[in-house]
Amino acid sequence: MNDDSLKTYAAFSFDLFGKNGLKWFNTIDIQIRDKILIFRGLHDLDEFFSNYFSLLYKNLLSEYFKLEIITTLEEITSNLIHLEFKFK
Repeated sequence: MNDDSLKTYAAFSFDLFGKNGLKWFNTIDIQIRDKILIFRGLHDLDEFFSNYFSLLYKNLLSEYFKLEIITTLEEITSNLIHLEFKFK
């Protein structure tokens, strides 16, 4: 894993899940700082979707990078997902 692969993954995630892709989220903000990936997404669905997408995104990151993820922060509401991942 390196910064370029993280940036590529972030761009892919935005295209897939944002307004141009599956249209699940109204807004997506993905930031990468010092091997920490921050994902924030705002949607019009319910808390069930928030929980589902949180689990899905964690699994996608694990599979893509073949790394163990240490979740440093997870905030889920009925229309907002805020996840911060720190990689070993």
